[in-house]
Amino acid sequence: MRNLRAIFNLAIKDGDVSPGIYPFKIYKIPNGKNVKKALENKDLKTLIAANIEPGSPREKARDFWFFSYQCNGMNFRDISELKFKNIHDTYFSFLRHKTINTTKEDPIPIVVPITLFVKEFFGKYANKKGKPNDYVFPIFYPGITAKERHRVNQNFIRFVNQHMKGLVETSGLKIKARTMEARHSFTTRATRKMGLEFAQEALGHTSMATTQNYWAGFESATKKEMADMLMNFDTRKTKKQLKAKV
Repeated sequence: MRNLRAIFNLAIKDGDVSPGIYPFKIYKIPNGKNVKKALENKDLKTLIAANIEPGSPREKARDFWFFSYQCNGMNFRDISELKFKNIHDTYFSFLRHKTINTTKEDPIPIVVPITLFVKEFFGKYANKKGKPNDYVFPIFYPGITAKERHRVNQNFIRFVNQHMKGLVETSGLKIKARTMEARHSFTTRATRKMGLEFAQEALGHTSMATTQNYWAGFESATKKEMADMLMNFDTRKTKKQLKAKV
């Protein structure tokens, strides 16, 4: 329906269709059901600490999953599109492939700090530094067509999802850890620590509502702590608080 709406908008703009028959004034496209996909801290800790054979496909899948999570929930297409000209001394930046040609305003680059994890990841998986327009990772290659880029990227996402599923199962977890969960997990942790405005900027969203759809809310332990506090009407300091003060 969104594709059809876009066609109507273009046709009206070009004068091929009368604005009077525009159907989306009355019909509103419903939003998809918001399914929470973020992993909680304990699950993230289990996955990053899992014992995996060095150099195995599963290790590569986990590393790229956590690279996406660490780098502002970076979409895997944006990882594939990353070029050496995007990398600077202490950070790298990129424009989201998803919105680069659909945003009316000039898109704002997303800036990602180069942490120790990111630096080691580059050293492990990046191509040897080449020309500014060369791809950082050996996923895309020079001269690749748009159709082939889509196919290669989808295959790489399937590779990561397949091996992350196996890692989840062998770790005894009852969760999903697909590539989309990496983005949702970053959003949720960033929101809890820094607020929705920070997460919105880090993700490159033009709408706060979009960022809110990625947020999974608060962890179960935090909710329980709040629920217990609601029925605690004792204004005196607890022993735990007194010890912390000492």
